[in-house]
Amino acid sequence: MDDYEIRRNIWEGKIPVEFDFDTREFTSIRSPQSYFAMLPRISYFPLCLSKALKFLSINVDEDIDVKDVWLEYNGQILKWHYPIGLLYDMYVADGTLPWVINVRSQNYPNELVHPSKDTMRHIFLQAVKEADQLKHKGQVISSMTKDEHNRLFDSVANNKFDDFWSVNKRLMYDETNKISYVPIRFYEPGSPFKQVLISPSNEDDSPCILESAIRKALPTIDFSSYTVISQGINVPLNTSVIWMARNLSYPDNFIHILLRKS
Repeated sequence: MDDYEIRRNIWEGKIPVEFDFDTREFTSIRSPQSYFAMLPRISYFPLCLSKALKFLSINVDEDIDVKDVWLEYNGQILKWHYPIGLLYDMYVADGTLPWVINVRSQNYPNELVHPSKDTMRHIFLQAVKEADQLKHKGQVISSMTKDEHNRLFDSVANNKFDDFWSVNKRLMYDETNKISYVPIRFYEPGSPFKQVLISPSNEDDSPCILESAIRKALPTIDFSSYTVISQGINVPLNTSVIWMARNLSYPDNFIHILLRKS
């Protein structure tokens, strides 16, 4: 049911990113330079941005902090609390690399929280708690210590696969090896995500597959017009959602499914 190599490869997936200051807003730039980095798909921009800003700040007459900027790609605001891989899959339909991202400092969007590390820790852990509420009625996460909660977040921030799974394995399996509902969210670019209750099995005890889960969220969908993507992978519609939960979930314990029009 679970596959170590797939989980490891998913964790180690990276996206080459080029950060550029918006020259309309950083008017004191002396010699514009880009910052290039390979960023983990499973991480979040606020956890990866400090080095980029330190480098870019060399060419401006001010220190730039993460809390003072926001990111934009092709006119789209990049949400701090969405995983980097999900954002790339949502907005870079043609697979262009490196992903060139604009760093902005003015007109901070109202819908973005200021991304301190403590704020990101809170947002991340709230998502993990919500996922466990769906899977185990919150019983597993509530039995964990504060140190274990922090280790989940810190292992993502520090890109430590083994540290993460030493704790996260408890959220994947309880004593009965059963879950109530599969934590899964469905995204279409430009629209709020959809989330409905998805059971891991059908009434006849056969495994629930991805096609059925999507139809429950989007009853009128025409699959011939969409590509279904998770973790940068075109996922077959006959894939078991419980297998996906244990192998393709992001660290927040949700499966994030992108539905992109073909």
